[in-house]
Amino acid sequence: MSCMKGEVLREPSIEICRSEYIITTAAEIQTFDLYTVTTDCVNFSAPFNLIVKKTGSLTAIIGYFDVFFDLENSVSFSTGPNALPTHWKQTVFSLKEPISITEGEILSGKLICRRHVKDVRGLIITIHIKDISQVYYMD
Repeated sequence: MSCMKGEVLREPSIEICRSEYIITTAAEIQTFDLYTVTTDCVNFSAPFNLIVKKTGSLTAIIGYFDVFFDLENSVSFSTGPNALPTHWKQTVFSLKEPISITEGEILSGKLICRRHVKDVRGLIITIHIKDISQVYYMD
């Protein structure tokens, strides 16, 4: 079964993450204006910093999105772990190995997102954090 671990870790899972298991702050990775966005918007690179709120082991990076409609009666919602669950849930990028982290530590990293060349709806996401780089495929 260990031969399957690499394959499983390459594909993020979609699940509801309970907020009590989140041990870092959130970081905004990218903002899109839906009036002006193009199909090339998925090709980006973004640095991030996460502040550790509780000493422990970091086993995954969680992705989610927030939406804001700036209307006369503004509308917004979040798919994050601190909000009411939605059918979008959260995207879980599991790490190959846990990272030991200490409260107050700042984890600096970079997320690179690229459209998959052979699958127009697919994404290749690379996450660099501490001394680890991991590639994920989403289709």
